[in-house]
Amino acid sequence: MDKISVIIPVYNVQDYLEECVNSILAQTYTNLEIILVDDGSKDNSGQLCDAFSKRDSRVKVIHKENGGVSTARNAGIESATGEYIAFVDADDYIAPDMYSRLMNLLKYFGADFCFSNRTMNQCEPLIKSVYVRNNTEALRKFNSFSFEGDDHIPNSIWGGIISSAIVKKLRFPDDIHHYEDYYMQKQYLSASKVVVITNEPFYYYRIREGSANRSDYNIKVASCMKIADYLKKNKVIKDRQEYDDTTSFFIAQCYFSLAQSRIRNKELSDQLRTIIKENQGSIKRSRSIKEQHKLAILIYPLLPFSLKLVKCLFYK
Repeated sequence: MDKISVIIPVYNVQDYLEECVNSILAQTYTNLEIILVDDGSKDNSGQLCDAFSKRDSRVKVIHKENGGVSTARNAGIESATGEYIAFVDADDYIAPDMYSRLMNLLKYFGADFCFSNRTMNQCEPLIKSVYVRNNTEALRKFNSFSFEGDDHIPNSIWGGIISSAIVKKLRFPDDIHHYEDYYMQKQYLSASKVVVITNEPFYYYRIREGSANRSDYNIKVASCMKIADYLKKNKVIKDRQEYDDTTSFFIAQCYFSLAQSRIRNKELSDQLRTIIKENQGSIKRSRSIKEQHKLAILIYPLLPFSLKLVKCLFYK
């Protein structure tokens, strides 16, 4: 039985950590290495981690200075000894048969990467389905930026298991703090020969106040605009259309994040307008954003007050 190393970044989650770790300890797939990376927590999370390691020999604890979720995951990757690696966020939890079901699918189809594309927050699918994709097919689907449908590929990395041989060659960037999962997911797909997708939900995703997707537009959110250039540099993005689609998608994420923000940072707003001007061609050619959204984004550098209209139309 191959070992799965489950990497859990931990930072100030004392109210949720026990439920998370207990759901992993209760897995029907028992050959696990559970790596809790305490990223300089200021509450009792670090002590809870140590208590878990005393309770179960499969739990390994790393204490480090605070550096963010990416540095915590990287520390876990370096410490992992399993043939496969999985990621779980410390405020979430998983179904007891998640790893046994995913491992069975992975082995049956000879895959490098197997994941569920639904969470337990969502409705159960009417028909439970499994999709097998080769490298080209998986990337084509992911590059469509369509994160819906029974065979969609999510932009998060916590719903599955992946070969350690792939994960160990890559590291999370410590200067991307928004959509870093997308950045890694694309690289994992690029390195995988066979990918298996199931629409059966195993993962419970908890949305908390103060999480990245509920924050005002800030320098961390803006960091996602580096993703297209980084993927191009790593030769994961290989053609102009793919670059245009990726660049435009993240410009749109920043634009609509700014539109929703309660607080406006003038420097970041000016920077976004400059980036839109510099990438007008990519935005016009993009297939990843709707035409009406393109128009709103392209108008913004010329008419900054138009952002208020967008907020009234989309975020009442």
